[in-house]
Amino acid sequence: MKSILFVDKYNNLLSQIVEAYARKFFSDKYQSYSGGIEERDIDPVLVKILKEDGINISEHYSKLAYMFGDISFDYVLILTEEAKNELVLVPESKKVIQEKFSEEVVIAQDEAQRIEYYRELREQLKNWVRKRLA
Repeated sequence: MKSILFVDKYNNLLSQIVEAYARKFFSDKYQSYSGGIEERDIDPVLVKILKEDGINISEHYSKLAYMFGDISFDYVLILTEEAKNELVLVPESKKVIQEKFSEEVVIAQDEAQRIEYYRELREQLKNWVRKRLA
């Protein structure tokens, strides 16, 4: 089984979603992890949106990518340009892959706006995981 680490800036949105879908769809192929450059709380609304699709991340928390220094990964996928530019210590891996997702999140004024945004992002990233990791 191959190991894969998904890295973004805060490990509270993109990398959490991608890790969750990698585990859901490809747990027989990959041991999936996620980490960030900095830690931030995971929005409870995101937890709710993923739960709609049968994924429970209520026990997940933001982790720093360097915390995985004891693991030699097959792949490290850096999901954003910002993470690439700020990642000082890349965990050991056979291959580092750069993706170009945006972490610019429109700060929604109310929960309904965040729900809509997270649903769209969930579907986009779910489809990306299915194609990229297949």
